[in-house]
Amino acid sequence: MEFHSFPVESWTIILGNDSKEDVLKIGIDQLRLREGNKLRFHDALYAHGMRCYLVSFVSLMRLGLSFDFQTNGLDIFYNGCLAMQH
Repeated sequence: MEFHSFPVESWTIILGNDSKEDVLKIGIDQLRLREGNKLRFHDALYAHGMRCYLVSFVSLMRLGLSFDFQTNGLDIFYNGCLAMQH
């Protein structure tokens, strides 16, 4: 993960429970897909209180990804081919 310092309290993330987290860093991260492929996220935000990544499904759909939600996980497809099971 390549993060760069970000001015504290310049941006705030508001979570679903209305709590707020200050953005501390901004950078690039990647998600490993099947067969060694990688999906790179630019302008990824880091906030200390976050326990997982926040991902915009709409942004990923614009890139050609689709999603199949299961009770025990999530399948991610790229151009109709299975890219990742989680």
